[in-house]
Amino acid sequence: MMNSKGECLSRDASDQKECKGSKDHKQPGNLYYGGCNYTCRYCQNRTYENPEEIEFHLEEDEIWRCLKEEAFAHDGVCMGGGDLLLKEDMGSILGNLKSMGYAIKIDTNGFHPKRLYELIEQGVIDYVALDIKHTKHKYEDVLQSECYNPSDVEETIRILKESKIPYEFRITLVEEIHSPTDVVEIAKWLSGGRVLYLQKFYKSLQLYGEELHAYSQEEMESLKAMCEYYLPTKIRY
Repeated sequence: MMNSKGECLSRDASDQKECKGSKDHKQPGNLYYGGCNYTCRYCQNRTYENPEEIEFHLEEDEIWRCLKEEAFAHDGVCMGGGDLLLKEDMGSILGNLKSMGYAIKIDTNGFHPKRLYELIEQGVIDYVALDIKHTKHKYEDVLQSECYNPSDVEETIRILKESKIPYEFRITLVEEIHSPTDVVEIAKWLSGGRVLYLQKFYKSLQLYGEELHAYSQEEMESLKAMCEYYLPTKIRY
């Protein structure tokens, strides 16, 4: 099942450009897939965790029709969720999008490195955003899930570092969950990577009753400076 709903995943101009590989400054289209194997405490896309609870959805034939009709308006598609790597036939879906002339950006939590590697090898992905949840040793505190395998995320990081396609690591920072020490430890873990985005947390009605807060702009700038020792770091507000 596909879900096509919501605003652009990109929050700044540089991300939009890499997301879609645009030459004409067109806005990327967005497809959100229902279904995720994680239940992160601070997730702002809880709507897409369980496909059965999605109020608005389009079947695949409708998605193709819409994309063909809107081809003049978009030259790239950002694929989010949920996590699209849960879908076994994603290679054929992305292949169809590529045949229509779209550049493809995918967002993933890194739980399925083998499938990601296969898609990269097939040449159906142009850009990957890997969501990092926490330090290696605190992942499970955030996920509230028993399916986490630390070696999966490690392997996904390795695949991206060794690949030739553009990618980013990104983490949404929550004051009550990620301490400054944690953030620096994450940057050290990702050392040598292409780029790390520190993303500002925004409160959502979809959160499970927790009172969570974002870091201030000044604090984000300070964290950025500390992370840059290990890899290029940017802030996404």
